[in-house]
Amino acid sequence: MRTIQAIIALVLVVLCAGCAKPPLTQYVVDDGTWAILLPGTPKRSVTPVQTAIGPIDMIQYSSGGGNSYTALAYADYPSFIANAPALSLLEGARDGALKNTNAKLVEDKERHLGEFLGKEIKADLPVAGYGMRAFIFLVKRRLYQIIIVGTKDEISSARADSIFFSFELRRDPQ
Repeated sequence: MRTIQAIIALVLVVLCAGCAKPPLTQYVVDDGTWAILLPGTPKRSVTPVQTAIGPIDMIQYSSGGGNSYTALAYADYPSFIANAPALSLLEGARDGALKNTNAKLVEDKERHLGEFLGKEIKADLPVAGYGMRAFIFLVKRRLYQIIIVGTKDEISSARADSIFFSFELRRDPQ
């Protein structure tokens, strides 16, 4: 009996080792433009992205914990895009996120960040039980994307809401 209890305890320890969720801490970007709650300490990366209007650098702050991945990414569009309809740019960002993850859109809502138009999307990922949720905002020429990938329960949790709704602009990015 002790052997079975020891095996069960070992299995639970191994399974839960990857489940630890780092605490949410406020992260303020170096230039002070924005702040958000993120799990743990985010890693910064810059990735060139090919778009319909040419290459754009996507700056991303990402972190993980448990079975989820969280990121805030932004990209600055060239000045000539200022006259493009915001909804078209937001839909393009939505479609790109779905294509890049091979996800199926299940929900698409309008959101606002102050006066700026945005979207909230939820999508099913090809891995059973997993999904993606994102808030996407266009602030003048800057496109912000807050993304959480994880189990469907995780992306719809109060913790996820805390992350999404904590995002704040602290000053004009342009």
